[in-house]
Amino acid sequence: MKISPLNFPPINVTIPGNDGYKFHFEGRVTSITQGHVIASGLADFIDVPINWGAGSISGAERNFDIPFINFGDFNIKVDSINSDNIINAIPGFTHEQKAKLESIITEQKELTNKTPQEATKNLAGMTLGELVLYQRYISEFQKSKSEKAIESMNKALNIINNTPEGLTLIDANKYPYDKKHTTNVGIIELTSRVMINSQKNLNNFLNNEIKRSDDFWNEIGNKYQRAVRNLFLYYREMKAKLSRALTTEVARLKRIKEDLEKSRIEINEAIHDGQNTAIPPSVKQLIFAKLYPKEALEIGLFSKGSTNITTNAVRFATQGDEKKGTFTQPKEMQGEGTQVNAFRHTIWQATLAARYGEKIAKHAGDAHEVDPRVDLNIRQFAVLNDADQTIDLLNNQIGRHIGLNSNTTSMKTLALIALERFHKEGLYVAVKNAHGYEVVKEKISNVQYAYMKSVFESLDENGK
Repeated sequence: MKISPLNFPPINVTIPGNDGYKFHFEGRVTSITQGHVIASGLADFIDVPINWGAGSISGAERNFDIPFINFGDFNIKVDSINSDNIINAIPGFTHEQKAKLESIITEQKELTNKTPQEATKNLAGMTLGELVLYQRYISEFQKSKSEKAIESMNKALNIINNTPEGLTLIDANKYPYDKKHTTNVGIIELTSRVMINSQKNLNNFLNNEIKRSDDFWNEIGNKYQRAVRNLFLYYREMKAKLSRALTTEVARLKRIKEDLEKSRIEINEAIHDGQNTAIPPSVKQLIFAKLYPKEALEIGLFSKGSTNITTNAVRFATQGDEKKGTFTQPKEMQGEGTQVNAFRHTIWQATLAARYGEKIAKHAGDAHEVDPRVDLNIRQFAVLNDADQTIDLLNNQIGRHIGLNSNTTSMKTLALIALERFHKEGLYVAVKNAHGYEVVKEKISNVQYAYMKSVFESLDENGK
């Protein structure tokens, strides 16, 4: 398996109306400004500490290298993984099963190359037996990727843990890893080099005057955001942060391997409980629907105007007038880790547990998550998506407890019970801090509780 890191091309930015400033971005750190001044926090783009490298220029151009660490895109090449070899490595398959699986894989590859939507639609039309065959292949495929990823991450961890604090981690860039099915992630070091050719411009820059210019930030943002996401200013605590993140990722990938072994020994349980981390949520949800067709139809997917359980949960969570005290949902959170998200998951799982029991409710919830067996004691995350998964799982637990202990299947009644729980004990949300996002239990205010209670009491069983 070939691993190739993503190398950013240099990005030169000319700031309109600001002669004397020129930004140059490059994909590898070549040097770092020395000194005892360390950045105190994170910024959306560039946060230059006051007096970083200050001094007389004496007419000569002076460079200020601002180092960054970023979790960005990498690709682990998988073209070298031969599907025939994977199929032949799966124990216990008959000749007929292998032939069927080869046919499924060929068809899925063709449809995926055409449009992902067609491939997903084709999965939905498979029988449970065909889905079981396909997930076995996915598990073996993920194992091949996981073994190489674990090796790469362990090398990166060794570099990180043996690099003195405050220095760059340039060699770690050689060892990318694949974090999830949908997002390729690795370690990238990026330098922003600010070339300033006058004392006046240096003083303006160090005093943050230039950063108040809309033209400046628009130009930087337009070109910079295309290349990099989730940007963090490099600082001393980053070493521990990266180490924790990679250690957690190694543990997750090892669980994928454990799931594979489990599926060989206890095939039905491993496939049918929704917890197999080697299988994408889309496939896990389809398997759930094949196992529980009646319940899956009643649970449904979100569809505006529908009265299935999923749509009702969204409707209850988003009712009311924002100015009067609804559940909060900041736009920058994009629906993840918010009060709305917390209540939606809680009432959804409460209803499923009350109507179908704990096993089906948990299976439905786990099937929607990439890694439902993640360590729920970890509450600090670098990125919101990872925090949101833990939040969903924790709120799902609360919801199931409510549903199993409330002696009612009424969604309106369960919504009122969940609301009281939110007020008195809290539900889990994400709070942004200097290190990323923390998972915390948050209570709604008295004003929110009183207002939402009056709203819910005026609604029917479907939240209308």
